[in-house]
Amino acid sequence: MGYSPYSIAEGYRPRCIDALRPDLALIEAYILEQAGNMIKSFGHKGLQAFFERGTKAGIRPDHASKLARLLARLDVAIRDQEMNLPGWGLHPLSNDLKGHFPVC
Repeated sequence: MGYSPYSIAEGYRPRCIDALRPDLALIEAYILEQAGNMIKSFGHKGLQAFFERGTKAGIRPDHASKLARLLARLDVAIRDQEMNLPGWGLHPLSNDLKGHFPVC
């Protein structure tokens, strides 16, 4: 008969995790509520169809992988700076489009 840590801890659940469950649920609800607030509308029907249904009919197929990455990140971003990844070229616009931050 060998020693097994599982035999001693069988059925044991740390109480600290149970104590945090209500807080974790609130945090998760807040994150889900905030997520997806960056995409307000689409000015391009093909891009919208690609985002909603995955169809490549209205976009260039060679752009699909990069667009999928950009849209996925944008869909869960809460702040514009979350899109400021190396190589994505986040920059503010000016004049009539002040407050908009395109990526390329």
